[in-house]
Amino acid sequence: MTRATVTLQRGDVLVPMDQPLAPLAALMLDSRSANALYQEEEWNWLQPGAFPVFPVVEP
Repeated sequence: MTRATVTLQRGDVLVPMDQPLAPLAALMLDSRSANALYQEEEWNWLQPGAFPVFPVVEP
């Protein structure tokens, strides 16, 4: 994995990965997934990107 700095912008979503359903959340936010939220009409406010899910590593 290559490390990079990502600055969160207004409207970005941060999903803590220290919870039981964290892998499901990442899958649902991945636009490549068959179960992506982007496919659901009520979630069309999400703008899919190339791969908008990034792991966040605290220093």
